[in-house]
Amino acid sequence: MLQIADQRDVGIWLMRIFTTFGWKELILATPFFSDVEILGRGPVSFYISRLAKTAEVFLITKPPKSNTQKKLIRMLSLSGVKVYLNELLHAKILVAKRSPLSGLVIIGSANLTIGGLYRNMELALITDDQNVLQDLNTELDRIKIKSKEADEFHEA
Repeated sequence: MLQIADQRDVGIWLMRIFTTFGWKELILATPFFSDVEILGRGPVSFYISRLAKTAEVFLITKPPKSNTQKKLIRMLSLSGVKVYLNELLHAKILVAKRSPLSGLVIIGSANLTIGGLYRNMELALITDDQNVLQDLNTELDRIKIKSKEADEFHEA
């Protein structure tokens, strides 16, 4: 499956991913991240935190600049999300895996913000191609290695 999507379609795919159980791993890379509502059905933090109860969830993002962003990252971290910070991050990728070579990938231009999902003209590629998934596993591992794990957010 290969689909080109605008931001409305991306919101629909995000809800499909966030409300489907059985994922083993979810990796979300976005330089800018806010607690945006997905299609008016709830904030992204709710869905990511819920998935972290049954799957390994990673968030790779830029270091937070505001207290609101710091609180959001701390809340996600306390819910089990593994947070990595990288000042140079520009990639916008979501990978939801059932196994190392089975899952869905969204690669696009939108940040996980109100602008990225609702205001800007954005495009994304959505696929379940095993070769893309395998190559992204390698690249995302490389990005995590070059990022700093946000240990200070793991403390009580």
